[in-house]
Amino acid sequence: MNLWPKRNNVGPNRNIYRFPLEALDAQDGPFIQSLFLTNVSIEPHLVICGFMRLKKLHLHRVHIIGDLPGLLLNCSSLEDLELIACSGVTDLNIPHQLDKLRHLLIRSNICVQMVEFRVPDLSHFEYQGDVIPIVLHGRSTLEEVTLKFHNALFDRDNNRALSHAITGIPSISTAKVLNVHTQMMEDRPVWSSQVHKLTRSACMFLNLRHLTCRITIFTRGSNNHARLLLAHYLDSAPRLETLQLHMSYVVAGGSHCWHGEQASFHMYRLDRLHEWVPFRGG
Repeated sequence: MNLWPKRNNVGPNRNIYRFPLEALDAQDGPFIQSLFLTNVSIEPHLVICGFMRLKKLHLHRVHIIGDLPGLLLNCSSLEDLELIACSGVTDLNIPHQLDKLRHLLIRSNICVQMVEFRVPDLSHFEYQGDVIPIVLHGRSTLEEVTLKFHNALFDRDNNRALSHAITGIPSISTAKVLNVHTQMMEDRPVWSSQVHKLTRSACMFLNLRHLTCRITIFTRGSNNHARLLLAHYLDSAPRLETLQLHMSYVVAGGSHCWHGEQASFHMYRLDRLHEWVPFRGG
């Protein structure tokens, strides 16, 4: 279901249709298995009981007013949950277990300051947004995790995103595949403030087999700090088999480009190393 307004530039907080979730309450029992809502507002609450068979819930640009945890409490069969560019919720803290949830995607949600889910059988998790606390309670079932941090350039500590992805979310340490996308600004040697955080990591990625890092660095000169930092991290993933390192250096205030040096990491289980390092002037 897509209720996109005809006129352009309508955000999720104004001039949008309020979708009546209570209209889906069937008198003869729940029947909805998939629900896709786009560009509407909803007012979820605990007494809505028409979603006991719901397996897939996608909310894109939805303004949420009310009790989202209460709605999810009634989604006992939910396997796939996507929240993209939604507003109205500051803490995505779901206090009860979503026993059957396998896929969780949270992307570019407005004003969200915390994510906490109880998902014992989650296999795929993707988050895109600001650097915030993320906690996933559950057993060791994670197959793949993707983290895309933005707005890092405007933070006071604008180089903390990679460190947060690696050491700040212990609940993803059971993942077999980890993809990290981030940007950083180099007003000073970027990585000097980060190495100590990685060398004292509180968790080991014992199941990690494949790691992909895509990092864009806004800088004033060539350096290899990023590779040195990543080398410190690799000790936390003793079973890593494939590392893909994609690094883009953007020259601030200049028009010249340069080529970086190739890096190699020697680990017991590391079978393949792929590195792609483009450089471009700004």
